[in-house]
Amino acid sequence: MRRILFLIFALVLLASLPAQAEVVEIINRFGGIRILSDPGTGFKVGAEGLDRPVHQGDIRIRREPGRIFVICEPSDKARINLIVRVTYEVPIAAQTVNGPIELNGYFPDASITTETGGLHLSSPWAAVTFNMVSEQAPDSVVFPKNWPHRVDSKSSRQLNWTVYDELPENRMTYGSMRVKAVRPSKLELINIPIPENAPVKMHWQAPEIVDEILASIKPVKTSATTAAKSSGDGEFVFRSDVRVVNLQLSVRDESGQPVKGLTAADFEVLEDGVPQTLTAVSRDEIPFNLAILLDLSGSTRNSRKPMETATKRFVELARPQDKVALYALAQSSFRVLSPLSQDRARLLRIVEDIPRIEGGSPVYDVIVLAYAEELQKHPGEKNVIIVVSDGMDNQIAKRGTGSETSFKKLLQAAGAFDTLLYPVLLDPYPYNPPSPLEKKATEQMTELTRASGGRVFNVSSVQDLESAYPLVAEELSNVQSVAYSPKNQNFNGAWRKVEVRVKRRGVTVVTRPGYFAR
Repeated sequence: MRRILFLIFALVLLASLPAQAEVVEIINRFGGIRILSDPGTGFKVGAEGLDRPVHQGDIRIRREPGRIFVICEPSDKARINLIVRVTYEVPIAAQTVNGPIELNGYFPDASITTETGGLHLSSPWAAVTFNMVSEQAPDSVVFPKNWPHRVDSKSSRQLNWTVYDELPENRMTYGSMRVKAVRPSKLELINIPIPENAPVKMHWQAPEIVDEILASIKPVKTSATTAAKSSGDGEFVFRSDVRVVNLQLSVRDESGQPVKGLTAADFEVLEDGVPQTLTAVSRDEIPFNLAILLDLSGSTRNSRKPMETATKRFVELARPQDKVALYALAQSSFRVLSPLSQDRARLLRIVEDIPRIEGGSPVYDVIVLAYAEELQKHPGEKNVIIVVSDGMDNQIAKRGTGSETSFKKLLQAAGAFDTLLYPVLLDPYPYNPPSPLEKKATEQMTELTRASGGRVFNVSSVQDLESAYPLVAEELSNVQSVAYSPKNQNFNGAWRKVEVRVKRRGVTVVTRPGYFAR
């Protein structure tokens, strides 16, 4: 009962502290420390008495500018273990004398100090740098398999024993961990994956996602025609695992304006030239899953304010039944500002708090991550990504941090996303003619957008944003979802061409060109 009372007491103290990325420093002279990171809000403190029950006076919690201290220092020197939970983006520091220290999670910064305590450290070591200095080597050492590292010992007595990772110099990482010790009883590093619910993902995770998508749609080579279509740059695919084909499409008139009020009777769908029978056609009230992706890299520095303004307007354009997510490319990483939500007020507050962060521009990688974050889990629904960016990936410029996903592979996989791309391309230098690199960036983003069935909106100035909002709103309101069960039920992996027509003059249908029947 006393342990439970202490936990409640600690949480009451912390309730008045703001949820900021202040350093949480834990000091425990007579016991151990266990620190866990999770996607929650704030942080929690618990305690376990090893010699006696925990008293409220055993632990002190105080706050100083930029720092929160949790100090366990019982007057009778009783051994007490602390259990602390923090959010993923909270930096931490831990200090013991001979008690064990256990860290498990995804920390942006961790500093650990001990004399003889054992160390059990679990983290995604591909995304976290590690450095340790100890007066003497630990009695026991365990490292992850295939983890690149180096161990140095400056003398035969093993004074100043050090170990550090040897990740590539240009490798983007999320955090760092530093350890200072005298002679720890044990050092054990355990590798864990980057958590799926972590708010920060590494851009270099994208190629694996794309490869998985391409592997899932790899065609069976039943004929030369099938093989040729699967390798062409203009052909895209999506899956049909449940023997029902779902298409998202938009219909525009000769002036490029959306055509509204269409019903099932207005559509004609042909698969390899054979007419199909529609089983479902969406209506306007069907909700969207709308992800807004902000490019906050250095290349968009001059467009930061208009991007914030545009984001607010796009959030406001969403209907009550729509869900909106906010993502960002910042510090060369993919950041989840908000998952899919219908809380418009909260989303607008988040836009107000977007920091002015700079970094590289792996735009293609973060588009993949934006799709994989949540939309991939909603196949067959109305999924949209609005990309507010200048479209300039450092892959094109061949400098800085560019995408590791090749544009060709991304283009091949775009049709499998089951998601419409709507880039709003901002020109950071509207009064200068576009450079060859800027032209290429625009061309490739346009090609990628067409593969998804979406549409590019070019914005050459802040004033042009006002004209873009109603166009995007009209486009979103015009998106139709149609579904049919193919008459050809021989799903042998061959490419099937899909054509959607509208029985009206002067209209154009934009959708994916086909799929591999798997």
